[in-house]
Amino acid sequence: MPERRRAGGDVLPENEDPALVDEERLREMRAEVGVDGCAAVLAAFAGEVRGRLTVPEGGLEALARWAHQLAGSAATVGAASLTARARAVERAVDAEDAATARSLAQEIPPLAAATLRALDALLPAE
Repeated sequence: MPERRRAGGDVLPENEDPALVDEERLREMRAEVGVDGCAAVLAAFAGEVRGRLTVPEGGLEALARWAHQLAGSAATVGAASLTARARAVERAVDAEDAATARSLAQEIPPLAAATLRALDALLPAE
């Protein structure tokens, strides 16, 4: 079984999954760009993720590009589980393990939907 890591790269213990949302990262982002800026970044993230909910067909190169883009965006907003899963897809592609990469990729759309719900729940109502 491949080594599992937190969004920041730390190795996870066997029984620990990263949180859907890293609330500390959200606090940092709010401090950096303010509440309105944070809301704008999260809205852009949500739009991007909704546009990437379909796992690409084709070769591993397309899958790696898709996972890499998701991982980068997810890390920016503190979507820890989504970041970790997308990076796991990247590692499987790097290892040329197509079956594992595709299997992990199929877990991303429902994880992304859950992440968006969690982010919505953490944002203050307008």
